[in-house]
Amino acid sequence: MLALHAVNSLEDARPRAHIALMSHIDDCFNTLRLLIAAGDPTGMTAAKEAIERYWAATPLRARKSGLLYVQQILHDRRDKLGPQSRDFADTLDAYFERKLGGPLE
Repeated sequence: MLALHAVNSLEDARPRAHIALMSHIDDCFNTLRLLIAAGDPTGMTAAKEAIERYWAATPLRARKSGLLYVQQILHDRRDKLGPQSRDFADTLDAYFERKLGGPLE
């Protein structure tokens, strides 16, 4: 009985912040996915805004790892893209590199 109580206490004590962080990553990724599929260069402003919303909503220590996660997914899918979408993804990738190379703030 005591062991079960200890397990339940640990479950209750686990921080739930990771759930909120995942929704920011998911929102960012879903926006980027749609914009890449469209391949419209005018969508870059919306892409940057999605990244900036993620950046602002994420704790400092998790920002770069989250962007690296999204960037890796985009890299993995790049070969399946058409020419316009690939060009957009390449432009977006350059933005990721600048963002990842800069300060966390």
